[in-house]
This record gives sequence, C-alpha cells and structure tokens, in this order.
Amino acid sequence: MKRELLLGRREAVHRCEPGPAVLRAAQETQWLVAEHAAHEWPQEVRLQGVDWRAGVGAVVVAPAGAAGADDDEHRYEISDYWAHAPLVLASLLVQADAGTGGGGGGTGGSAAIRHAFAAGCACFSFTELGLDGERGNMKTGHGLAQIHAAVPGLHEHLAVIL
Repeated sequence: MKRELLLGRREAVHRCEPGPAVLRAAQETQWLVAEHAAHEWPQEVRLQGVDWRAGVGAVVVAPAGAAGADDDEHRYEISDYWAHAPLVLASLLVQADAGTGGGGGGTGGSAAIRHAFAAGCACFSFTELGLDGERGNMKTGHGLAQIHAAVPGLHEHLAVIL
C-alpha cells in the first residue's frame, strides 16, 4: 500500500519547500537511508552503480525472503527522485514516514523558529491530519512546536529542543 501511494499518488503524500538547502537535506536523507539499508539488509537492498554526487545509480529492493528472485525485485533509479523528490525514495526503503527540517525561516514560519518542517513523505502517521495542514498543523515552514501543539505533554517535556 505504501509503495502504491508513493509511486501512484505522490502529490498526496509528499511535500517539499522550494529551495536548494531543503533539496540538499532531502538528498542527504535519501543517501543515508539507502546506504544504511544496503548495509543492514544486504540480502534485500543492493546499490548498483551509485554515485551520490551525481545522483545516479539504482537501489534494488527484494522483498524479505525473496532475495535472488529477480521478478520480485523493485529497481529504483536514483535519478528519478534525486532532483525533485529524494524523500520518496528514502520512504520506499523504510517502513516509517520520512521527513526533514530546517533551521527556521520557512514560508509559514519565522526566522525565530528553531526547527521547521521543510520536507516529508507521510503515508500513515500524518495523513489523517493532512500534509497541507488542512486538518491540523502539519505545514511546511511551520516549527515543530506549532506542528505538535495538540500533543499532550509535548511542550513540558521537549520544549528545550523545540
């Protein structure tokens, strides 16, 4: 289901603020997730011809228990995601939703925001809230404190980092 959402309805589950700094952060996330997955699960995740500086190569994923069965593999060309939606590929490799933040000054926030939501893919945890903030506070550029305002106890326990 997640793969179908990410590949077939990307506009519904992916958001990214414009700008080179956010894109670089999302690309770095993609790189770290792919390298970690290939290292931790070498039977299921393989990198082929990867040059992260150029944004080329492929990530090949075989479902657990089906390693070696080429017809069950999914091949993701890094260049298909690198320039526009690197978090989509990162999200295809892990079960959890993925996101990245910036140092404030986002479109919906102010320079005083310490950590702002800059880009993300949410197939499960935030979709009921709406990635555009239409049913909650999840909007790119908003600070983490604003996004999580309705979370009981958050400000008492995490105010120092938010």
